[in-house]
Amino acid sequence: MNTPLLFADVESKMEKTIREKLTKLRTKYDREGYSGIIDPDFKFGTPRAIFHIAKSLARSDGRNRVTELYVEEAADMYCETRRDLFETWEDRGVRYGIETVDMKLKNESRSRRAVYDFIDKNGNPTRGEIREAFPNLSDSAFEKDLNWLVSERLVYSSSALDDRFSATYQK
Repeated sequence: MNTPLLFADVESKMEKTIREKLTKLRTKYDREGYSGIIDPDFKFGTPRAIFHIAKSLARSDGRNRVTELYVEEAADMYCETRRDLFETWEDRGVRYGIETVDMKLKNESRSRRAVYDFIDKNGNPTRGEIREAFPNLSDSAFEKDLNWLVSERLVYSSSALDDRFSATYQK
């Protein structure tokens, strides 16, 4: 049994493609309340699953390397199955309520709300850029706030190669 490798150059080239496909899927179905099913976190979420599917495709073809074509095919397969799932739920009248960002942040500290707002307004900042924006916040308080935002799925790691974050939902 071969073990195809996914090299960092392929992964970094495909991040944008995967992010665009997942964003389109989230944009269409988040309004329906399906958030959480499409997790854009590049360290642990849906992109990891797509890369695993790409490895399986390469393995089934007897290849030792995962190429962009396998990742593209895996992303298309993933998105197609999710669309089918969402449409089936819609046909059956299944609805899942979601808690809004404002509801989740309502009773949280000012610093947590500020860190979230910075990430939301600045797109895809690095951990360092976020940290620099809050010089009066202690390192431990900053880490606690950022980790809480990640654990509550309000922000996610948006790059596998560097420590970047993006807001999950738009306010």
